[in-house]
Amino acid sequence: MHATPNMRMVLAALCAFLLIAVAPPPPQTLYQSMYVVSGKAPERRPVGFREALRRLMVKVSGDRRLADDPTVAKMIEHAEDYVVDFSYLDLKQGIKLSDEQGSYDRPHYLTVTFDQKKIDAALAEMGRKPWVGPRPKFTVFLGVHRDPKSYIVDADDPRDELMRMSAGNASLLYSMPIVFPPKAALPTTFSTFDQAKSASPADLEAAAKAAGGDAAIVGTLDWSDANHGWIADWTIEKNGQPVHWEKKGISFDDAFRDGLSGAALALSGSGTP
Repeated sequence: MHATPNMRMVLAALCAFLLIAVAPPPPQTLYQSMYVVSGKAPERRPVGFREALRRLMVKVSGDRRLADDPTVAKMIEHAEDYVVDFSYLDLKQGIKLSDEQGSYDRPHYLTVTFDQKKIDAALAEMGRKPWVGPRPKFTVFLGVHRDPKSYIVDADDPRDELMRMSAGNASLLYSMPIVFPPKAALPTTFSTFDQAKSASPADLEAAAKAAGGDAAIVGTLDWSDANHGWIADWTIEKNGQPVHWEKKGISFDDAFRDGLSGAALALSGSGTP
């Protein structure tokens, strides 16, 4: 189905509202994690603690598989034992309360600070260790194809704003900042979807650094009716060798999470995406 002019105006207005009305996630340190909760009521807090701890174990280790690990499942039953501090940020700060929407059901970012020694000890008991040291800042080179259109995502085009926001949210889960290249900085060898399909991170290294990143992560999103979603394809360079992975039938939010989590898995030494 093609969007009518009126539909496009409504979508543009909605995107503009979201960008203005919803507060961005707060910055986090390595041993902090965030989860969106419905209000600041104390009875909602344990859910936030548990999910924040689940995310933290993945972020600190760089291993997305810990989200479903039985040992981590036991840990999150007593998540409060690992908490040293927490704070709230209203997602709709500055916007007047409406109807019965008070502090109980108004969405908030719950940022939780966990005890580093306890987290490291828990990882050690699992035969794992924290992924310490500086993490790369990726320049994202991304080609998108959905019939009949294909294009390269850049830092400037308003059309790409929701994708850039989604990618930024995914990067927070792994403490790996990202940047998209300005349109003017995109190399001529990466100007079409077909070029994106065959591009090498090593070939884009100079362009990645010129855009403000440390390294390149190269991807494509190809819409598939047969798979009822996007086919996401990602490649990074590790020790001079390409690391490649793919996932089918997902949303673009899941695609960015898969891209950043796969990179973290490979670079942390935890496994292969």
